[in-house]
Amino acid sequence: MGPSRTYRVYRTHDLDDALAKARRLRDLLRFREEEVVVDGTVTRVDALQRVRGPAATALFSMVRPPDSRGVHLWESELPHSQPELRRLLPLEFSAGIPDGPQVDELAHALGRCPGSLRWIGLWPDEPELDAYGDPGYDAVEVAVNAEVPLATTAAPGVHTLHVRVAQHGHLGCARRLAALVGGAVAQEHAWGR
Repeated sequence: MGPSRTYRVYRTHDLDDALAKARRLRDLLRFREEEVVVDGTVTRVDALQRVRGPAATALFSMVRPPDSRGVHLWESELPHSQPELRRLLPLEFSAGIPDGPQVDELAHALGRCPGSLRWIGLWPDEPELDAYGDPGYDAVEVAVNAEVPLATTAAPGVHTLHVRVAQHGHLGCARRLAALVGGAVAQEHAWGR
C-alpha cells in the first residue's frame, strides 16, 4: 500500500463500536487481504507485555535508538524482565495478523497507547460515481487512541474510523461509506502511508 488519501468517517470513545463499524465496512470490500496490518507505539511496559501475545509475529523498533544504527527486534527477541523492557521504550511495532479475535485482543491490549488496524482490499466499482476499486490503495482503518492512522502521539480513549478510497481519493464514495456506519466525512482527506 502506497501513499493514498484517507477520510475520517467516524469518531467514538468506544473501541468495540469502532471495531464493529470497521468490520461492517470491511465486509463491503469485494476482495480483502487475509491479514490485518497492525501498527502501534507502546510507551508502557504493561502495554508491551499485553501486546506480545497477539503480536507474536511483530517487528519492534526503538523510537529513539541509542545509536544511529537503530534497533529492531522480533517479538521473540524481546527481553522478559521489566527493567530491560523499560530501557527499550518507547517501541513501535508492525505485524500482519489473521483477521479474527486476536485483532480485537490486540486493539484492547494497547491500553492507552496509539495503534492502527488496517484491512486492505478492493471497494466495489460504482460506475454511477465514476469510482472504481483501486488495488493496493483501498482500505478500512481504525486509529486506536488516535485521531489519525499511524499516529505516534496518543489521544487516549479516542478511536477514529477511516476509509481509503483509491490512491487520489473519491469524496463521493467516502461519504457513502461514512453514511453506512452513521458517520460523516469529517476531514476531506489526509495523506496516509
